[in-house]
Amino acid sequence: MNKPEQDAVIDLLRKSWLTHDAMWVAAVYQECGPEVANKLNAKAIQSLTPIETKRFQKVLNLPSVDTFERLRAFVDGAFHIVSGDFTDYRITYPKHNILRWHAAQCFAFEGIKKLGMIDHYQCGILERVEGWFKALQIPYKMLPKIEGCNMHNKGTCELDIQFFFEQ
Repeated sequence: MNKPEQDAVIDLLRKSWLTHDAMWVAAVYQECGPEVANKLNAKAIQSLTPIETKRFQKVLNLPSVDTFERLRAFVDGAFHIVSGDFTDYRITYPKHNILRWHAAQCFAFEGIKKLGMIDHYQCGILERVEGWFKALQIPYKMLPKIEGCNMHNKGTCELDIQFFFEQ
């Protein structure tokens, strides 16, 4: 038997995890409706992110994230871990204390749309990112605050996240 390439295995695990997540949300949506599905999805993400954040900190060798530079290293590292070739986003840092998010396409939007749930979907990706910042106890503000799915509502997903680290 051939041993698969490490990158192929990592990509498979990423896709499998995200597919499981989508199928879980879809099952709750079908059984309980969109309000309960969004509520339980948010609760699951809020339970996951403190655990995930500690794991990221360990593997990224960032025991503390107390400066904007360390936050950048955390965000870039975390997204490198969870993202694959199937994701299409850009994170930039146009000035101190500002993270700019831009998704040209969104795998979650496409998947939730195929499942027929997009009219009611509350973005879980940015809920997860916010969970990281909360777990790190980093004050932040999302500009604008996401309601629903920006790809569905506006045709694009762009926002700035402002942090409050000292200069």
